[in-house]
Amino acid sequence: MRILQVSHAYPPTFGGVESHVHDLAHNLAGRGHDILCLVGGVDDGASGRPLSEVQVAHSSTLTVQSLLGVEREGPASVSAARERYLHHLDSIADNFRPDLVHMHNAHHFSSMPATATLSRFDVPCVNTVHDRAGEHIFAEVLDLQWAHTLYVSEYVAEALPSSSPNSMIWLGIDLGSYTPTGATDTRFSALDGPVIFHPARMLEWKGLHVSVKALAVLRRRGITASLVLCGSTNIVDDPAQLYAYRSTLEGIIADLDLGDFVHFMDFERGRMADAYRASDLVWYPTIEPEPLGLAPIEAMATGTPVVVSDVGGMRETVRNEQSGLLVRAGDEEALADASVRVLSDQKLRDQLRLGGLRRSQAFDLDLYVDSIERLYKELTGAKRK
Repeated sequence: MRILQVSHAYPPTFGGVESHVHDLAHNLAGRGHDILCLVGGVDDGASGRPLSEVQVAHSSTLTVQSLLGVEREGPASVSAARERYLHHLDSIADNFRPDLVHMHNAHHFSSMPATATLSRFDVPCVNTVHDRAGEHIFAEVLDLQWAHTLYVSEYVAEALPSSSPNSMIWLGIDLGSYTPTGATDTRFSALDGPVIFHPARMLEWKGLHVSVKALAVLRRRGITASLVLCGSTNIVDDPAQLYAYRSTLEGIIADLDLGDFVHFMDFERGRMADAYRASDLVWYPTIEPEPLGLAPIEAMATGTPVVVSDVGGMRETVRNEQSGLLVRAGDEEALADASVRVLSDQKLRDQLRLGGLRRSQAFDLDLYVDSIERLYKELTGAKRK
């Protein structure tokens, strides 16, 4: 089967959607399918070049910055962008000839890529809805003529209902990579322990400021802990917001005199499991609902205890007191209280570690792709008839 995957970005850009598209594409290619990923990036006009077993083509029109820009400029700019994007689709239609198109977050940042893609290909088109909120949501896209709409959690499905045939399938992670045994990130060993890791993009809704304030609470209670934050700027979101939030965080860190205990680090995606294994505890205290939350699942799969916000899709992935602890969103005292429990109670740590390992098995990438492959075959079979 020839499958076109369409997304705003792709690794090495950092983020859950980008990582998922990469993993899905490579798993499908490993099963013998021909995969082309059309993603935001350098506009080279190519229809795809072989990179490993997956082809990747870049279109600057799909980048978040481009889409937000043309939407701000108005209809004439959107129309011009549509023509540029259709040029890429024409090349793909002529050279790759997909049997099925799978878009990711087609309702995010602009409706143009969705409407243009649906108009260009007379094959089944699937949309996966990864996000449910934000100022750049175009909910009307969900009611276009999709062959199928996929939701990444029950929470997202309830928040953004679609009129097309739809289903919910939790995303999967590579359980062969995220394991409790293996290498550890040696940078963590130089830090004052215990080491707490918050593996999130530098966005306000991810709650990094909550983590910083919770670290201050722990240290006031006599716990000499260190906090590691992801410092990567190569993410899909608005760079101006990223740098403004980084500045805010640095101000909070300075005010709380935590400069020696909060560490911004860059991570290669292929080495994230090393960071989880080197951590004593993983935090994910988002202040807004996480659609699903792959990072806590990855941490559980490595046997690292997690404390996350009791909101959104993480209520589906983390079972309170069994595979992790859920705490009130935005509450640094509650985050610190839960962390003290985990760090001071070996029996609880062992319970959460084993529970997390068991729970992570429900998010096996191979099982996820089995379901996706069945859906693709159903849709393409129906099309041929």
